[in-house]
Parts: sequence; structure tokens; C-alpha cells
Amino acid sequence: MGSFGGKVWSNDTIKNQPVIFVHGLTLRAGVFIPHYYWFLNKGYSPGELYATTYADGGITPFWSKPMYCADVKQVRNFIKQVHEYTNSSVDVIGYSMGTAISRKALLGGKCVDTGEDLGPPLTDIVDTFIGVAGVARGYEQCPTTFPACNLINGMNCGSRYLEDVNGQDKKYEAQNSYYIYSMGDTVIGTQCCGHLCPEVKNADGFSQYRVHNHGSILTETKDIQYEMIVNHKVIQPRGAF
Repeated sequence: MGSFGGKVWSNDTIKNQPVIFVHGLTLRAGVFIPHYYWFLNKGYSPGELYATTYADGGITPFWSKPMYCADVKQVRNFIKQVHEYTNSSVDVIGYSMGTAISRKALLGGKCVDTGEDLGPPLTDIVDTFIGVAGVARGYEQCPTTFPACNLINGMNCGSRYLEDVNGQDKKYEAQNSYYIYSMGDTVIGTQCCGHLCPEVKNADGFSQYRVHNHGSILTETKDIQYEMIVNHKVIQPRGAF
């Protein structure tokens, strides 16, 4: 699925802050269909849940796909359009590389690969940002010989792109920001240039797991994501998770 979201009827009332889901590398908007139905069951309406597919939806092989300014602009414009369409502040959940794409989209400023100026931060229109299993500080095993790991707009923790989004002195993603990760996530790893790879700088809190993998940390923490969005509450897991 390439995208979803929008009111069923033009006079539908927006009761909950719309949630915008941003997928990861080689994925599409459809990865969030389970989230869509889960949030519907929690009282959200179709006009309050949004996702779009940036880039080519997985046609380009994993190691050949860096984080282009075009991807960032698409997500940034989508966030602005949802805000304008619903006349509401929004929430953003970024997964995997979608965390890095979302953060630059929200930060604005100049793209490191093209020099284009995206404009000012979107902090004022975003209530809550969550990075789930995010490439926030980088991707641990990311040799610079691969395009996806280049030192300009790649996922290597030393890239100019990641230095840009992590070089800010204060929180810019939203009024409230959080991240969710698992020490058992062998995809993004844990150690990135002296930091935890999924760490969102200046976040208000985080939820840490032990055995979830890169996929299950997204699908099995919907309740945690919901609490962060609705109640700005961080819940830590119990038991062997």
C-alpha cells in the first residue's frame, strides 16, 4: 500500500491529534496497516491516521539507498499538509530509517546533499514525536563503501546528515519526544559513535526492551506508543521483553 489517511466525509470532526507514520528503508506505508486498525479500535478515525510512501518503496536495494533530500522534502510536505488539512497539531511516529528522515523533515534547514533550504523547524505543529527502532544516531554495521552508508547523507554515524540532526542544542522534533528500542535489535545495532544508535537526543524519555527484534519492537509496542502520544507517559516493559 502506497498511502492511507483522510476523512471519510468532508464534515468529519477531528477529535484526536492526527498521527503520521513514517516507514523505514525498503518498506512502504502499508507496514503500518496493523497500527491503523489498532488505533481505530482505540477510538481514532480514518481522518486521524496517515502514512505515505517516500522514495521508491523498496525497489532500490537496501545498501544502495542513502537519505536523499527528496525523501525528506516529501515527508516534510506531508506533515505540513496533514496539519493544514486537519487544522490540528499532529503526532509523528518514525520507524527505523523513518526516524532519521522524520527528524530532518522536522528540523528543516539545509539539506546536506543538495544545499536546499527546507525552512524553519516544524516544532510548533507537532505535539509528540516517537522514534521506534530508529536510525537516530546511526546504523552500527555501516561500511562507507556502500551508498547507504556514505559520509554525506548515509546512515553511518559519522555522516553529515546525522551530525546535522544530532548537532542541535535543544529538542526540535516536537513539544514531546520519545524513543523505543530493543537491545536485541541486531539490525540497527546499539553502538554508534559513542552513543546508543536509536537514541533521540534531548528526548523526554524512552522505553527499553531486551529481546524484541527489529520487526517486533514496532509491532508489539503499539500500547507503549499510544501512551506516549495520548498521555505523554513512558511505560517500561515487565518481564523478559
